Order: sequence, then C-alpha cells, then structure tokens
Amino acid sequence: MKKLIVLCCLISASQAIAQEIINGTPGVISAPSGYMLSIKEAEASPLNIKYKAEPRLVEQFYPKKLRLDADAQKALHEAELQKTIEQFTVVHDSYKTAPTYLPTQPNVSAPPENMVAQKITSQTPGRTGLGNQPGNLNPSDAQIAAGPNHIVVMANDDARILNKQTGAIISEVTLGAFFGMSGFVFDPRIMYDPFGQRFVALALGKSGPNGCSAGNINSNFRLLVSNNNDPTQGWYWYDLDVDANNTSWMDFAMIGFNKDWICVAGNILCGNNVNGIYVFNKSQVYAAASTSYYTFPQLWLAAPAFTYDNTLDKLYLTKTGNPNSGGLGYLSTYYINSSAQLVTSTSYATSPWQAFASDSSRCPKQLGGQTFTFVNTFGASMLSNSVYRNGYLWCTHPVFLPATGLTTRTSTLFWAVNPGNNTVYQTGFIDDVNGNTSTYHPSIAVNAANDAVVTYSIFNASYYQSAAYNSRNSGDPLGTLPNGVFYHSGTNTDADGRGGDYSQCAVDPLDDMSMWVVNQVATGIWETYYAMLPAYYGCFTNTSFSNVNWYGNTKNEASGTITSAEMIMAPSIVDYDAGTEVVLANGFIAQYGTVFNAYIDGCNGYRIGNNKPENHTVQPNQQKASMLLFPNPAKTEFYMQLNNVSGAVQLKIYNLNMQLIKQVKQYVASDSQQATLRLDASFLNDGMYFIQVENEEISLLEKLIIMH
Repeated sequence: MKKLIVLCCLISASQAIAQEIINGTPGVISAPSGYMLSIKEAEASPLNIKYKAEPRLVEQFYPKKLRLDADAQKALHEAELQKTIEQFTVVHDSYKTAPTYLPTQPNVSAPPENMVAQKITSQTPGRTGLGNQPGNLNPSDAQIAAGPNHIVVMANDDARILNKQTGAIISEVTLGAFFGMSGFVFDPRIMYDPFGQRFVALALGKSGPNGCSAGNINSNFRLLVSNNNDPTQGWYWYDLDVDANNTSWMDFAMIGFNKDWICVAGNILCGNNVNGIYVFNKSQVYAAASTSYYTFPQLWLAAPAFTYDNTLDKLYLTKTGNPNSGGLGYLSTYYINSSAQLVTSTSYATSPWQAFASDSSRCPKQLGGQTFTFVNTFGASMLSNSVYRNGYLWCTHPVFLPATGLTTRTSTLFWAVNPGNNTVYQTGFIDDVNGNTSTYHPSIAVNAANDAVVTYSIFNASYYQSAAYNSRNSGDPLGTLPNGVFYHSGTNTDADGRGGDYSQCAVDPLDDMSMWVVNQVATGIWETYYAMLPAYYGCFTNTSFSNVNWYGNTKNEASGTITSAEMIMAPSIVDYDAGTEVVLANGFIAQYGTVFNAYIDGCNGYRIGNNKPENHTVQPNQQKASMLLFPNPAKTEFYMQLNNVSGAVQLKIYNLNMQLIKQVKQYVASDSQQATLRLDASFLNDGMYFIQVENEEISLLEKLIIMH
C-alpha cells in the first residue's frame, strides 16, 4: 500500500502577541463516580425511555441561544466575547491591533452539487448509514468516534454502538441511559484516544429555571471512559459540579486530549463563575483512580485539540479572534502545558470575513422557501473541533461572505497553522461564489499522511438541509479541498431553521488513514447520517499487491487490472475497483471477520461488476487462531497469549511506519491450545508498535502501546 507524500510550504506569517501564563486551580475527584459494567445495563436502565411527546426544541428546556434580531444578537455575542477578553488583560490590550491579513485570497473549493454519493473524484464513501433518529430534539448535535471494531454515534436524544464492518446496530439507548444521567442531558461529545485505546465521552446536565434567575441552576457534566477499546464492555465516569453556588451553567462544551490531559472546555453562562476549562490527569483517569484536575477561566467557544503526537507536552485550544471593524478575520491559539499552566496567545490571519450576517434576508433560502435562522441567531464563527497532527494545528468554522458589505451566504473556512514557528501553513474556503448555497456546522479530521476531510451541512433553494464533505490529499494545492461529495440528502424542510449545532469527523485507529463523518439532515424528524471514507492511494493503470499484510480500511483502484495476493487482517474493509479484471491470486487470504469487495468499474464510478468470490480463501484454523497482548500499555515487558497456534512462528515487532525493529523465532507445542510467552520491551521507546506472529498457516497482528 502506498503512503502519500506530505508537501509542506509556509504561506503566511502570524502575529505572536504578548503572552500571559495562568496557573490552573487544582482539584481532586475521589473516583470513579460510578460504573456501568456493560452496555446491557444501559439498555435495561429506567432512563432508557424515548420521549413520547411532539418534537420539541432544546431551547424550550433552556435558553441555549436567545432568539433576537440580528443586531441585538450581534451585540449580545460581542458583549459575551468582551467579558471573556477582560479576563486576560494582556491579551485584550494586544488585540487592539489586528494581525496583518494574507496578501492574496485563499483558494476556493466549490461545494458539491445536489447528487447523493456524487463521485467528484475516484474517492467515494465506503459506506453510508443511519446514525441516530433523535426525532424530538433540535438541534441534533451529531457525534461519531471509531474504535478498532465499533463506531459510536451520538445525538442529543440517543446513542448507538454499531458494528464497524456492517453498520449493524449493536446497542441503541437514550442519551441519558448511555451516560447514566437523569434530568436534561445535552450537548454530547465523544472521541477515541488511539494511544490509550479508550473511548471518552462527555455530556452536560442541567436542571432549574430557564434564563439566569438567581440560584437553583444545577449544572454539571459527566466524563465517561470505556474500560477498554470495546465500547460494549463497560464504562466508568467522573462527575463535576460546574458551580457549587448554583448561579452559573455550562453550555456547548468540547473535548480534546494529549499525552498528559483530557480537556473539557465549555461556555459559562450566568452568575459569577468564570471557570470553563477543565483538564484531567489522563493516566489517572485511564487507571480509574482518584483523579487530579485543574480549572482555568473560560475561553469563549474554544476547541481543545485531538493531539496525535504522544510526545507533545502542549494541549492546544483554538478559537476565532475578537471583533474588529473588518469582521473576524483571524484565529487565536492557546495551550496548556504539562505543568497545568494556560499560556495565551498567538493569533493567525487570513483574508477577512464576517462573523454575522449584515442582511440575513439576502442569504439563501431552503427548498420550500423557509428562512435559515441560524444566520440571525448564532453568528457563524463557532468551531466544532480542532486537530493537532504532524506539527500542524487544524480547524474549521463557518463564515459570512463577502467580507465587506451585504453578506449573501454562509461558507466554510479551514485552517492549518504551525504553532511551532507561528506561521499559517494553509487556509481556504468551501464556498459558492455565486451566493446560492450555504455551508455551515463544519468539523475536520486529519490522518497520518496529512490528508484532511471537512464535513458540513449544506442547502440551497433546490434542496433541504443535507450532508456533504470535501477532502484533500496532502499533495493537493494548498488552500483547497477539491474532492466534494454530497453523501446524504435531506427530505423535509427545516421549519425551525436551527440546524446543527455541530458535526464530527474521526480517524479510524486501525490504519490511521481512513475517516468517518457524521451530520444532521432534515427529514421531518431529524436524523444523523454517517459516511466512511476508506484510505485512498490514487488510481493506477495496472497494479498488484503481494506479500502485504493489510490491517484497516482502504480502497485500491486501477483503470486496468488489479492483482492481489495479500493477506487482509481482521477486522478490515478493503475495496478493489479495476477497469478490466480483479484477480485474487494464489496467496490471497481474507481473515474471518473482514469485508472485501471487488468491482469492475475502473476510476469512473462505483458500480458492482464481475465479483470473483471464488478466489476468496479463509484458512480454517484462522477462524480459531488469536493473539492477546497484556498488559497493554506495557512498560518493560509484556506477555503474548497465543490461542490455537502451534509449531514454529516468527515474532516481529514493527514501529508505527511498519518498519521492522526486531524479529525472533519461537516454538509452540503442537498439542497446545493456549501458550503464553514473556517478551522483553525495555529496548522500545514510548509509543505505538505492531506485534506480528506468523508462519505458513497464520498471520496475526496486534497493536502494543509502550509507556515507561
């Protein structure tokens, strides 16, 4: 399989402003606060009862965003931002001069046309499916995370665990039952940490009066952690009371991680409490122990990063800049270091844009003529997430264009900045320059090769709110997301005009290349739909794959012939799409539990042709052979338990780039159904490795984490 070449080029400078270091306020949770032994307990919970009432808005439960006219809402939003800025005097003073904008307009990628699963390039969704059917709550707040064998999708009313290969529903419960929380549970978030091999989820809870009436506002959040990489095998949780005085509450919280911390960052409304950022000691959390944490003053709508560098001692938070006369045209980054200090701030500039609609009546209408009140209510500059990967910090958010004068649409802007030298690597828009189509509620994911995908909601006068994404390979021109796919169409008017409030993207941990996206679509009851984007290596003329053990999700295309003699490890999803013939040659093995497809369609479509399943071979003992590594993570040694493996085997240790580090030969008794080997790991540095056991009959591959 090919790896894509990362093309790096610096295109802009940023403004490094005066920094302030703020020490976190420490706290300790005697933990965990509770346990759920398995997902079956959630299914049996008395909280697992769907609402039977008519569809209702979240705003009927709490004033998430007040419905004001555009001018009043803009004034309120700026006042809230100003309150946050005043907490950081040094930052506030330095923002009186905005950064210098890029001299040229970023590249523009057009959103896809209204065609479900449109094939703009040869990269097509590997699968689409129904994520959730919240039905009664708007917004949906769609979320997705991928583990080795499962995906977890969430919305404001329910949570599902799905089989990753087939999309089959393993479990479906209400959001309250999933988190074990009674009362009003909202704003779910979920992520998968590939280093700790855990799912981590977040939900907010609130009871008490609407608005900011003095007292009796009980606001809390729950951090839910899976026992291992299987989300069906139980969770435990930590609870935090947002304000012991019950005068403040948390809204729109986001989640992130690095090697030291799990971070929760939310907006604090009402009262005098200003602490909206919480960082938890990750090693203590994963040990289900009493956990130390630190709090910091809120950063309005700041997104903590998913940090895919397990040596970086900084956890970045990213937010859009503060208002100025030209609109919001820049990005601000902060970080929390390993000493639990918040360091503020660096700003990065791009071409100008507006944060609020100067005339919302000019913005596109949905099919059916309904207005889209998102432009009147929120302002568009909210981030849904951010990602740190390969030295770059990535994020995306909606904007209003044009940058001056009367706005005509909501568009999507993405960034990649280098916080190591305070420069902008690339920025660009997903934009309909004719002003007929709006895109909004975007999120972003970046894989190991620096390929990126941005998913978002989309509509115009010809179709309802629908789901789409644009992607780029690392070698594509900077500032572009040229590959657009409209992957699921809405079927009914969004009468409320609320949409969202957010989408999600996730990287598959098996190959660290494939990606998953989820969005809300308008169907009359609101639904979330997901899509899987298999890792893609381009379209060959003729190609062959042999002596390769593939582990993950991918798609291989050729205009001529594809010949494969490789072994597909379980669990994996692999597609072969040729123009003339797919030959699954001698030596081709797909392990039990894999999904593979062979198509005759070349590089121009995705239609099923001459499938050749007769060449699919599964060796009988491979359905029995298995390997277990423990402890995992390991320190100086680990154990390998082999089941139904006998004879001579080769043990191989690979690094994350599949470079061979060590190889040894071992013998397992021929009559042994189970054997346990003790192996030295003291020579390995901290990080992720692949352990392989193979002989003429079997080939097993598992991940091992080393943490000295």
